[in-house]
Amino acid sequence: MIQEGKKYRACLFDFDGTLANTVPLMYFCFQQTVKEFCKRDVSLEAIAADYHRLPTPIRKQLEFYVNGGTPFPSDAAFETVFSFYRKVQAENFEGYVTLFPGVMATLETLRQRGVRLGLVSARTHATLSQYVDFLHLRPLMEVIVGPESTAHTKPHPAPLLCALAQLGVTPGDALYVGDAPTDIECAHAAGAASCLVEWTCCPRDSFAASPPTHTLPQMADLLLWAPGPRAIECPAASRGA
Repeated sequence: MIQEGKKYRACLFDFDGTLANTVPLMYFCFQQTVKEFCKRDVSLEAIAADYHRLPTPIRKQLEFYVNGGTPFPSDAAFETVFSFYRKVQAENFEGYVTLFPGVMATLETLRQRGVRLGLVSARTHATLSQYVDFLHLRPLMEVIVGPESTAHTKPHPAPLLCALAQLGVTPGDALYVGDAPTDIECAHAAGAASCLVEWTCCPRDSFAASPPTHTLPQMADLLLWAPGPRAIECPAASRGA
């Protein structure tokens, strides 16, 4: 049971694994990239077994899957692999990317109650923008911050502080919702409250060093920390319903 308490002026979100289920697409892209550059087949189960213990920068992840954890010899070598990965993403995302249950209805209600909304993601701007439009989220988000927006990425506080500065909201009045330890650490480093979604794929013990301020059993429970009545109907997961 979560407890009603502080009302937040702003609610910012991670994207992958928080608002949108992009994990199946990422697994597929890694699988196809390994097949292309390593000339071997690897199961989606094997990809999944390693994914959530890897660092979040895509370069580190590709180094693990394609290069055995050894750094790419040059930026050009990384770009060759990453370009193929992005090509697979672009050609297949519509069949894989969906919103989690209750996301659209909750975001719409938060906006109606005057809560400022934004995205703070480690996903590159090109694909983040594409997915935001595909899922019809852009009209709800006042600010979108990606890794290109700041000199540092999560868990550094810079991305979240950048978004809050654009909104004109202080960290103490903000809640950052995510699914990974880097999200929780970013929020705390920025001086904001953190919220862990219970549909995270990350092991729960990975949050032991920096426990979240709140946990979120379902998306609609965010309304406990927003002005006004809580009750709304939560539709099933969809691409924008």
